[in-house]
Amino acid sequence: MFAGVDVSLVDDQLASSCASDAVLLLQEAERSEFRCAAAKVFAARRLFELRRGEIAMERHGAVFGHIGDKGATIEVATALKVSTGVASAWIELALQLDRLPDLRAAFCRGDLDLARVRTIADTTAHLDDLPRKLMESAGLTMAEQAMSTREMRDRLDSLLIEIDPELAAAERTDFERHQNVRIRPDRHGHSTIDGCVPADLGAELEAVITGLTNRLCDADPRTPGQRRVAAVRAMTRREYSLACHCGRDQCPDATASGDNTEPCTDLLPATPQVMVHVDAATLAGLTGAMVPYIDGQGPIDPDYARLLATDATWQGLFDDATASTRTTDAYATGFRRGKTRAAGIIRDGFDTNDGHHPPPGPPAAALRYQPTQSMREWIIWADGTCRFVGCDHPGETCDIDHVIPFDHTDPSAGGWTVRINLGLLCRLHHHAKTTGLWRAVMHDDRSITWTNTTTGEQFTTYPRHLEN
Repeated sequence: MFAGVDVSLVDDQLASSCASDAVLLLQEAERSEFRCAAAKVFAARRLFELRRGEIAMERHGAVFGHIGDKGATIEVATALKVSTGVASAWIELALQLDRLPDLRAAFCRGDLDLARVRTIADTTAHLDDLPRKLMESAGLTMAEQAMSTREMRDRLDSLLIEIDPELAAAERTDFERHQNVRIRPDRHGHSTIDGCVPADLGAELEAVITGLTNRLCDADPRTPGQRRVAAVRAMTRREYSLACHCGRDQCPDATASGDNTEPCTDLLPATPQVMVHVDAATLAGLTGAMVPYIDGQGPIDPDYARLLATDATWQGLFDDATASTRTTDAYATGFRRGKTRAAGIIRDGFDTNDGHHPPPGPPAAALRYQPTQSMREWIIWADGTCRFVGCDHPGETCDIDHVIPFDHTDPSAGGWTVRINLGLLCRLHHHAKTTGLWRAVMHDDRSITWTNTTTGEQFTTYPRHLEN
């Protein structure tokens, strides 16, 4: 059941293979790796069960509580040379899979990896039979699609919020006990920092760090990571500017510091901006048409969205799209902004279009290469992340790509700047498409089929929000 690849033949197979053969060997090896991961999880659980009872009997008079559980977990950890926390997580996962037979079978077949199995199992851990079955089925369907583990987790969380928003709110409250920030010594005079914080705080921290680093000029020699570390150092010292290391007397893209001698970033606003997406019905306490989410953080339950709205200044965005579902949907003009509103104030009524049919031919904006700001905002909202296979690069820092290239010599001939021809791509995958390594075709629902131009392999990716 858990047979692996015969590694003694790998070198010979690779030496005589073409690219498509190497892909098949790679995929076979990956499936074997997944099956071995399943074997490890279930063997860890079996060793735990065998030793738990024996240890409890042997150490009946021990003063430590649950000595059987603790001792058995330690034995699993030492057998695999991992921490007791890792061993405990594997044992718990095996127990969870008893209630998820389809997921367990897929794991044993090598259909999906440990991270995806754990994501589905954790999302369904506290559900009753019916919603658990629905979530298990949805998770297995998502695992077959070309999406990252992060995207799958967000989509499962969104589905859970739709099925039972009260349970989602309860789980968020229960998860608060995991909040922590840990600083551990690392190598070569460094420390590693990780933590679990509320999503709004995570978004605020990201906004502050980004705000400090964005105004440094391109000549600053530090890597993006080094700039972010410098921003954290500035925050700990209660400094609101970041010195540029370009070394030039006149730093072109930064403002001078107080004494006008050192180039530095602008002062940050007192309150960083956190983008929370939620519809008016949800804010009003009704059942909304969308699952709320925080940019860069993921979906949140309606109660959390309403809590954040009571302490925020917000601005409505109204979708100006027509009802047209044609492939050449040139009339979807994006978002338009409403008035800025104070915290907790909800506008009565909704703006609608006038119901007229769109005029013939593409609008002027479709024949311009650069999308309007409202169109850009709509694409970021709809796609969420890079649309390439398995990439979850955040949409705010992606390029807006024309799936069918824009015709600069004759814009009316095709490649229009419209919703059905625009998608998010990070710079790496944008280059891969532009250079012809991958071919993209966008469908009516804005899903994209990617084809490897060498091997012919195909994958389909989907936007965060599908077109109706």
